[in-house]
Amino acid sequence: MNRQRLSHSMRAARAALGMGAVALALAGCGGGGGGGGSSPPAPVSTTTSVPVTVIDGAIKGAVVCLDKNGNGICDAGEPTGTTDASGNVTLTVDNADVGMFPVVVMVGTDAVDADTGPVPVAFVMQAPADQVSVVSPLTTIVQAQIASSGGTSAQAAAIVQSQTGLTVSLFSNY
Repeated sequence: MNRQRLSHSMRAARAALGMGAVALALAGCGGGGGGGGSSPPAPVSTTTSVPVTVIDGAIKGAVVCLDKNGNGICDAGEPTGTTDASGNVTLTVDNADVGMFPVVVMVGTDAVDADTGPVPVAFVMQAPADQVSVVSPLTTIVQAQIASSGGTSAQAAAIVQSQTGLTVSLFSNY
């Protein structure tokens, strides 16, 4: 009788082991028929496209960058682009850097302002790290306020608005 129980237990164990192997084999197949197997997972992007519009009038030919080292100019190794006739550029930014650094715009004498024509004197504009979609003289004043006294872009904008009497968003494309 013990031998019969042992034999029965071993058969049950082998059957369970066999079913487990079949389940693992099926799970490893990736599902459904079709014979093509499963597609590899889509690669995860490590960068984000960050659109920026540069205005005083729309400025063509300005160099725009993410100022990762905070020196107020566009350096090698920083995400950089040049604006089109509408003042637009898209920077390719590492995901970890999005919203972390201000944008700097270097407007040279080779740039063209849609409102006034060729730029006679080079200048620099900036926008706070969390408000980079538009860079203008107004965002430059807000970024200067942040640099001099700290605080958030909202706090700095409120100070600038109270000093200038402006009630519109300083981060909009006017």
